[in-house]
This record gives sequence, C-alpha cells and structure tokens, in this order.
Amino acid sequence: MNIAGVTVGTSGTVAVTGNQTKDAAAVAVLRQTLDMQKETAAQLIEVVSESARPTSSNSRLGGHVDTFA
Repeated sequence: MNIAGVTVGTSGTVAVTGNQTKDAAAVAVLRQTLDMQKETAAQLIEVVSESARPTSSNSRLGGHVDTFA
C-alpha cells in the first residue's frame, strides 16, 4: 500500500490524495458488475427451474429408464 499521499491534519483527520479517486471508481465498477451478475444468475435460475417442471400431467412420463442395452 502506497502511503505517500496520506497526510494527517491538525484535527486528526486523514486526507488521502492521488489514487483514492481511481480506487473509488474501480470499486463502483466492481459493485455494478457484481449486481449485474446477481441479476443474471437469478434469471438463469428462474429459467432452469421453469424448464425442469414436467410439461405433461402424466406423472409416469420419464419415470422409467431402461438401463439394459
């Protein structure tokens, strides 16, 4: 961590210059990306769960798999 741009004021506050703006922008972009991924994952889960539901009222459909060749 580079602390060259850190100064301590007389009131005890810490002022950071230089890379703080770049870091804040990077964090904002990361948050937006994570939010988009969260929304996309929720949509994907919804689509998968809808397609996994049986389309027929026949409960025997797909219930038996022939394992003999």
